[in-house]
Amino acid sequence: MRAMQIAELKRIPTATASEPARRTTAGQDAPILNGRSHWQQRRGDYIVGGIALLVLVVIAWFLNQWSDMKNTVSAERMREALAGDADTLFTMQHAGEAEVYHLSQRRFLLNAQNHRLVLLKPPPMAAPMAGCSKWRTAGAA
Repeated sequence: MRAMQIAELKRIPTATASEPARRTTAGQDAPILNGRSHWQQRRGDYIVGGIALLVLVVIAWFLNQWSDMKNTVSAERMREALAGDADTLFTMQHAGEAEVYHLSQRRFLLNAQNHRLVLLKPPPMAAPMAGCSKWRTAGAA
């Protein structure tokens, strides 16, 4: 390691009369030149937040409609419909109106195991209510 010679040292510059000896906060007190309000500066953030809130509300509404418990059929009617092996029509009340549903059942053998396929669906829109009830009474006889 080389030793430093005193001749190589430089003097520390001293403060002159034109510059202050201490730093102050005078430069920080400058007025804001941008005349835009807080809303205008953050408009994009507010729009994205509003869209996100709208999406959450729509998802909550869809989940509420999907899990609507007013559209349930009584356990007794479902038990009766599932008891037999034949196709069945049964009604359930929804908003004061009777709605007809078609229950289809099939048994089949797959990989040497018995399986039962159950399909529950509304009848086609073309089938009138009176025709469905006649079909149900005719099938029961």
